[in-house]
Amino acid sequence: GSVQIGAQVMAEPRILFFDIESTGLNATFGTILCIGSKWRGQKRVSVPTILDSNKNMLDDKDLVTEFAKTWNEADYVVSWYGKRFDVPMIETKMLKHRLGPLAPKYHLDLWECARKQFKLHSNRLAAFEQFLGTKDTKSAIDYDSWLRAAHGDRKAIAEVVDHCKQDVLVLEQVFDRLRPWLDKEPPRALFTGEQDSCPSCGSAHIERRGFKVAATRLYKQLHCGDCG
Repeated sequence: GSVQIGAQVMAEPRILFFDIESTGLNATFGTILCIGSKWRGQKRVSVPTILDSNKNMLDDKDLVTEFAKTWNEADYVVSWYGKRFDVPMIETKMLKHRLGPLAPKYHLDLWECARKQFKLHSNRLAAFEQFLGTKDTKSAIDYDSWLRAAHGDRKAIAEVVDHCKQDVLVLEQVFDRLRPWLDKEPPRALFTGEQDSCPSCGSAHIERRGFKVAATRLYKQLHCGDCG
């Protein structure tokens, strides 16, 4: 069930879920307060903050430096609106601190799937959390707490950390529910070498469902009994 590449045997792909919280909507005047991340299938959510290595609320260099190391370990990454907000914010900070760009990674932005495939009243993650009834829920933060966090209040920053942690947990749970609709997810066989299995979850519980007709050829159509 694995493929030999040189001396390295690749098994399950390492999927990284991530989310950032910042003091503003642009990197010119805002700083990144914390970056939450979680590996697929692991329980722990890591949420380091801007104050972990210094007391300067304007210096998020160490925060983005450490996240870049985690990012480098991923086979691909998953976010919600991350292509338009989270990654540009991080990249701008990398530019500011002379760190160089993030390594190229396949980026699956679930907001794009939500916008393209469905018709909820909103394409925000909170709307899908409520609509799907996920196990975890996003935590609310009032404006005063955001303001105090932006000025370095550690209790308020702890609230922001909890908010970020919940976002990452909800993100993974929404990913699980949306997975049957994710036509842009990299095939699992790229990482495992397993060809006769579901390209998303790797299950052998698949059945033939005729053919899909394209403009120039027919494709065998399969259905996974586990992930859908």
